[in-house]
Amino acid sequence: MGRISLPYEWVRDKEAFAVVAKEEVMTGFGIHDGDHIVISPNIEVKNGSVALVELRGQVVVKKVFYQGDQTLLQSGDPDSEPVIVSGEGRFRLVGKVV
Repeated sequence: MGRISLPYEWVRDKEAFAVVAKEEVMTGFGIHDGDHIVISPNIEVKNGSVALVELRGQVVVKKVFYQGDQTLLQSGDPDSEPVIVSGEGRFRLVGKVV
């Protein structure tokens, strides 16, 4: 995903940025290849939110569900199995899709 800076007036968050979606694996979230996805690292990623996540060296968009000490990361691709992560350092929430 490429990164694009955004004018402050658009999102009222100096750290917000946009990425360009690659491939058709986020269609379950209404995100298609070539779409611009606005990310805010300053908005809390709540249970069920869609977020930009760094996982296993890749940056991907996932729906995030908290389940006790585990986090379930659901793909926007209905054919993909969810990823369950637990423990510190297994993944990083980059920011919430806004």
